[in-house]
Amino acid sequence: MNKLSQLALGISLLSSITAFADEAPSNAELFKMLKEQQNVINNLRAELQQAHKSVSNTNAVRSEQADANNAVLNANEPEAVSNPSYSSKIKSWDGFYSGLSANYIDGKLKGDTPVLDDAGISKPNPKGVMLEGFAGWNTQFSNNVVLGAEGSLAVGDVSNEQSMSSANGLIGSGVFAKISARSEIAAMAKAKIKLGYAINRFLPYVTVGGVAARTKYSGDITIIGVGGGPFPLSINLGDSTEKTVYGWTVGTGLDYRIGENGFLRASYDYTDLKKWFS
Repeated sequence: MNKLSQLALGISLLSSITAFADEAPSNAELFKMLKEQQNVINNLRAELQQAHKSVSNTNAVRSEQADANNAVLNANEPEAVSNPSYSSKIKSWDGFYSGLSANYIDGKLKGDTPVLDDAGISKPNPKGVMLEGFAGWNTQFSNNVVLGAEGSLAVGDVSNEQSMSSANGLIGSGVFAKISARSEIAAMAKAKIKLGYAINRFLPYVTVGGVAARTKYSGDITIIGVGGGPFPLSINLGDSTEKTVYGWTVGTGLDYRIGENGFLRASYDYTDLKKWFS
């Protein structure tokens, strides 16, 4: 029942009372009229209560529907999902680390080698694989810059040998000889400073530092024959040497974190050692 209906009923009630007042009814009739009016009022009160109850129920239903709609909307809203691979929860590169790597060495000798040059023999540039153990310490700053220091020691078979079997005329007329030269790196130690920038699980970096290497260089001449006859004789050229040489190194690399405490590494170093031989 809306407000317009309630107002119309109220006007009808007042009109009925005015009409009866013009007829001057008796007490009995007046009592009867009052009783009827009382019934009408009671009916009106009942209808009003019923209408109020109906309106309340309607509002309650609308409220429940609104709550249900809100619940549906909330259920459909996307939730922020934390990706541990690219969130701030990724473990910092701070702290101590260590590891192993296999390094391929491609060396190139510098300096003069008169005997080899005269015989037309190439320098025995050392090549091979070294197994390296390394350890270091990183400090990562709030702007993701990483500063560190690293030391390493590598050992392996890095060597090369060049020779020529016939060198007639190199030593003297009618002298046949074999000339050979061999270079070798037995061990190499490095101490480097590292500067990098952390990008989630990646750490690209550059390095610079010093290096020490245990090297060996030897050259031999073997006389095969003189004047057409066999005359085997081994003569040392006097430039065979085994010593520790020093130099510098620069490099770059990329570390990639795997799991909580592991990482993979790919790197490249350029190393310059002083002359191995006199």
